[in-house]
Amino acid sequence: MTRDKHRLEAAVAAPRWAVDSEREIDGMLRPTLTLFLIGAKCPFHCIYCDLGDAMIDGTTPPGSLPEQIRRGIATADTPCATVKLYNASNFFEKRAVPIADDLAIAELVSDFERVVVECHPRLIGERMERFADSLSGTLEVAMGLETIHPDALPQLQKSMSLDDYDRAAERIEMHGCSHRAFVLIGAPFVPPASSLEWTIKTARYAAERGARLISLIPLRPRAGSTVAMQAPSLTEVERSLEGALQAAPDSIVQVDPWDLAVLSACPNCRAARQHRIVQMNLSGFIPAPIACPDCVASG
Repeated sequence: MTRDKHRLEAAVAAPRWAVDSEREIDGMLRPTLTLFLIGAKCPFHCIYCDLGDAMIDGTTPPGSLPEQIRRGIATADTPCATVKLYNASNFFEKRAVPIADDLAIAELVSDFERVVVECHPRLIGERMERFADSLSGTLEVAMGLETIHPDALPQLQKSMSLDDYDRAAERIEMHGCSHRAFVLIGAPFVPPASSLEWTIKTARYAAERGARLISLIPLRPRAGSTVAMQAPSLTEVERSLEGALQAAPDSIVQVDPWDLAVLSACPNCRAARQHRIVQMNLSGFIPAPIACPDCVASG
């Protein structure tokens, strides 16, 4: 409990945040504030996820998240159209986010046009609808789809079926909200030879179910895992983004850029490929391929 207390005190004293540009459907770039909130660990135990390592073992105390949000917004002090309240868990799970805090949180984010929260598809229900109704802006729910590979998805220990995702996406849309999907590049248990194919298929699936934004996330191998995991190469990420952009033309498709620098790549074209990925993220267009004579994956 002492560790939990220290983590919460640190989160309030120095909230983590980042400001990035996100592309809209119309191609415009808009500043987005992400607040990394500390609270209760996720009750689901996805084999690839290490986000809970920095969370607390107990229940999030009432008032802690509103204070983290208040201080985070004040510290960032940057006008943004969108705020992402990412708590490495499920926003509509009462251990992670006390129900008593919902109205206070809604008031704190009243200046934002879009409020993004993350949640497991099985926890999308009446609380989501009430929270959406309390906001001045539009609610967007980020959900982990990961992969639609029929053998791999059940082994990820997400406790989720594609039917669960479909029902959640439909309920979100019926209530006038939007959703974004997280899709893994290099999902565990997907045969490496067909990994690119299934990443693109998964992006298309999300788009067909109304995902406004599809975020492709390169797999980060989890330390100590008993399951074989390997991060994709930079070229695999590049090709996944190209394919997903073509497969989901009516959605915003982007790669999570935070770990690109650590992915394996040809040293002679690494910088150029990273730049090309960023170009695709920001524009939604596919630039000319990179010709690298020293890279077997050239072009």
